[in-house]
Amino acid sequence: MLKRFIPKHSTFWILMSGSCISSLYFIYSLKDGMKWLWSEYRRYLLGYFLSVGVMSFGICYKHGPLTNERSINLLTWTLQLIAFVFIYFGITIPQVAYAIIAAILFSKVLWYPLRALYWMGREVSKFFKLEKLAIRHLTEEEYTEKGEMETVRALEELRAQCKSPDFPSWLAVTKLKTPQNTQ
Repeated sequence: MLKRFIPKHSTFWILMSGSCISSLYFIYSLKDGMKWLWSEYRRYLLGYFLSVGVMSFGICYKHGPLTNERSINLLTWTLQLIAFVFIYFGITIPQVAYAIIAAILFSKVLWYPLRALYWMGREVSKFFKLEKLAIRHLTEEEYTEKGEMETVRALEELRAQCKSPDFPSWLAVTKLKTPQNTQ
């Protein structure tokens, strides 16, 4: 029912789910003391969660989604920092946590040089790009004319090659089907 009052493309649900997930993490990490807290201060805990939920909903509803670029960047960096803290404290082997955090940071850092290299490659390829050749089809008269010219040129080359002293004439004659008709 509350979803109707919130703009469709807002960060409210992202913030709400993030706060719920972080609350669940802290509840899980404090589960030993929670039994005692729940038995002694049940009303206070329910009041706290209800009041914080209503206040965060009211603030998100009143101010709407983030529109300033700096605010969005600040929220992004804060969520990433919280994620790194959760990764560090959520994994029992510190070396694995360091490796995962380093891989995440390295993948973020590598994005910018790879994007710059892609842009430079695209700019350089503009200089070496071949222009498209204009293809023009021959008419029938041009086709027969060029065919005759090429045939005459090929026959002249063949005559010149056959008249050369290093041409094996006996080998050429053996490959012909009818050697008597050659003149």
